[in-house]
Amino acid sequence: MITSPLVLFYRGRGTDHAGRLITAIHNCDFLELEWTHDYIQWLFPLVTRSGFNDHAPLLMEEDRAEFHREPVIRDHFRSSLVMMLEFYGFRDIGDIGEGVLQRTERWEERRDNWLTRENHNLLRITRILRSSMLCGFIPEARSFLDAIMKAALERPGICGRSPEFWKSAVATVPGPP
Repeated sequence: MITSPLVLFYRGRGTDHAGRLITAIHNCDFLELEWTHDYIQWLFPLVTRSGFNDHAPLLMEEDRAEFHREPVIRDHFRSSLVMMLEFYGFRDIGDIGEGVLQRTERWEERRDNWLTRENHNLLRITRILRSSMLCGFIPEARSFLDAIMKAALERPGICGRSPEFWKSAVATVPGPP
């Protein structure tokens, strides 16, 4: 059986299409995360093709199985979530798998970076939510949804239809891989 580039990347034994290791992406600062647009599809893969990145991997059923069961991959996925939660101004304060979020001390700065009209980060949130569900991080996805929905309600009308897409991304639990 051939191991997919996505699984190798998540194991820390392969790189994305730009030659980056997952740990290198995890060490990016907020400015790099904001202005680099091709990493998000590797950190949060989907079963559908990306409309923005021709080099984005697809999350195949065999890959999903690895994401559900392999500890190294699960740890790296969790690190990806923690990084992006911080990017959006949240931190997980619960036990692993509980998905209890609170706003960080940099909340206002981080919120003002993404909670604006027609912001590309609104699309990223949808991807993160759906990928988390597909990869077995269901409580985390639901707590992130709760946190961003609360933030969106504090600024009515800013997000357009994004909250509908966010809710849809977590509405169904995918079957086991």
